[in-house]
Amino acid sequence: MKTGFAGGESAVAVTNTGAVFYSPAVQSFAGLATQYFLGGNSGFARTTNLGRSWSFVDPVSTNYQAPTSLAGQPGYPAWDQIDDKFFIDRDTGRLFWADPDLPSEVVLWSDDDGLTWGYSLLAVGFGGEWTQVTTAPPRTSKTSGYPRVVYACGEYDSIGRNGDLCQKSLDGGGSWTAAGQGLFGAPGTSHPQCAGQDEHPNFSPWAAPDSHGRLHELLFCAGKAFLIRSDDEGATWPVVAQIPFDVPAAGPNGTGAAELRTDSADNMYLAWANPGNPNPNGGYQPGVVDLAVSHDLGASWGPAQEVLAPGVEGIRTHFGFDVGSPGHVAFSYLGHTKAHAGFDGYITETFDALAARPLFWSAAVNPASEPPLDSGGKGSSNGLGLDYVSAAIGPDGTPWASFWDACGEDLPAAAACPSDRKTPATTTFGFTDYAGRLTAPMPVPEALAGPRPRRGACIDRRRFTFHLHHPHGERITRARVTINGRLARAVRGRDLSRLTLRRLPRGRFRVRIVTYTNRGTRAVSTRIYRGCTKTPPRHSFTLGRPRGRRPRRLHS
Repeated sequence: MKTGFAGGESAVAVTNTGAVFYSPAVQSFAGLATQYFLGGNSGFARTTNLGRSWSFVDPVSTNYQAPTSLAGQPGYPAWDQIDDKFFIDRDTGRLFWADPDLPSEVVLWSDDDGLTWGYSLLAVGFGGEWTQVTTAPPRTSKTSGYPRVVYACGEYDSIGRNGDLCQKSLDGGGSWTAAGQGLFGAPGTSHPQCAGQDEHPNFSPWAAPDSHGRLHELLFCAGKAFLIRSDDEGATWPVVAQIPFDVPAAGPNGTGAAELRTDSADNMYLAWANPGNPNPNGGYQPGVVDLAVSHDLGASWGPAQEVLAPGVEGIRTHFGFDVGSPGHVAFSYLGHTKAHAGFDGYITETFDALAARPLFWSAAVNPASEPPLDSGGKGSSNGLGLDYVSAAIGPDGTPWASFWDACGEDLPAAAACPSDRKTPATTTFGFTDYAGRLTAPMPVPEALAGPRPRRGACIDRRRFTFHLHHPHGERITRARVTINGRLARAVRGRDLSRLTLRRLPRGRFRVRIVTYTNRGTRAVSTRIYRGCTKTPPRHSFTLGRPRGRRPRRLHS
C-alpha cells in the first residue's frame, strides 16, 4: 500500500494502540518531493485505520527546544532519510526514533501516538550510523521518571567504522551519557578469543536485552563470530560464547551481516544473510536468509532454518526482522524470483520459531501483475544506495513492513508504471513509500512439534505432541481433543502451550482440537489422517467479544 509520500531508507513501528508509523515521509513543496540527502520536509506517515489513509506527522512539536528550520518551524530543514530506526517499548508504550543528522545524533520519543514529542541529542555526536534504541531493566544505575534504562547503540565512527558504543539515558531519553561506556569491535579493544587480530562489530548495532537487564551484541574477529554480553549497562563487553554458524563478516570494514533479538522469555534469535547483505550499490547475487534460536541466551543453538519464501532466490540489500511474543518472528525483504523481474516486497512470519521445525508463512505485498518495487537496475534504488527495509509486529500480532517503490520515481529516471503508483500533481526526485502487512493466517491452534516425518515415513503413533498457539496478548486456558468424534483428552491450565496424545488409531481418523483463551477466543483445528498422509488443517476462530460487539468468526 502507498502512504502518499516520498521516502528513503525506511522504518516502520506499531504502537500499543495499533497506530502504524512509517519513516520517512517527505512532503512535496511547490509540486516537488525529494528524498535521501536531497532535502524536503521530512517527517513520518501515520495510519490508524490499517493503511486506508495516511497522515503526515511533524516529529517535533512547538513545546520542545529544537533547531529552527529555514521556514521558521522547529526541526531541521529535513530530518535525515537514511539510517533512521524506530523502537517501541511495549512495557511503557513509548515510541522512540533515532536519526543520524547534523549537528548531532537526535533521539525523539512520543507517549501519545505522535501528538507530542520529546527531543534530545546524544552525548557522542554525529557519526553513529544506523543507531538503534532499546530499553532494559536497570542493573547498576537508578532511573528517574522512567522505569527502564534507555540505550542508543551505534557506530561512533561511521567513516572508519572503528567500533560500536551504547550510550545510555536514565530519564527515558531526555539526556544521555557516554562516560564509562565501553567500545566494542574497535581497534583499541582486546578480547583474548581474537588472538590479537582486528575486531569488528556487527553492522546492525541492536543490543538485545534479557529480562535481567544484560545486553547482548555480536563481535567478529579471526574468521569467527562471538556473542558478547554486558552485565554493567554497556561499560564492558566480555565474550560469553562462540556462534556455531558461519555468519559472514561481509559488511563495510569487516562488520557482520546479522540480526540479534531476544523475547520476553529470554529466548534468543539470530538471523543472517548468506553470503551476506548485498551491497546496495552493487549487483545482484543469489543467497538465503537463515534463522537460528537459542533457549539459553546463546549457550547452545538449534539448527539454522532458511526463511525466504518458496521461489525467492535472493534479496536486495538488508532484510527487516522483528520478534513479538515467544516464537513469533517476522521478516521483510525485497526478494527476486525467476517469475518476476526485479525485486518484490515480501513478508515472512512464523508463530512456532521455538519448535524444531518451524512453519513459515510468506506473501508478496505488491501485485505480481505490476512492476516490482525495486527494478533491480543500478544497484538498489536506481543507484541511490538505499540499504534498509524493516518489519514490526503489532500488539495484535500482525506483522507490518516498510519498503520503497521505484514506480513512484520521476527523477532521475522515470519508470513505466501504472498511474496509481505515482503521486498525483507531484514530481518525485527519488522513490515513494510502500508499506504492507501480512493478514493471514491467524495463529493456528495446532502444529506438529519435533522433526517432521520424511516423505514416505509413517508417524509414530505412540506419542503425538501438538503446539497450541493463541492470539497475541491471550492465554489458552482450556483444550479438548476428539478423535473420530470421541473425546480423547481435555485439559485446563493457566497458560497451555502444548498437548500430547498417546496411542493414536491406525488407518483413517479425524483429529479435532478446540482451544479457549482467557478472553473467550475459541479456535478449532481439524485434519484427517490416512496412514502416513494427512490433509491440510482447517481452522476457524471465534474471537473474544469486546464490549458492545458481537464475536467475529474467521475461517482458513
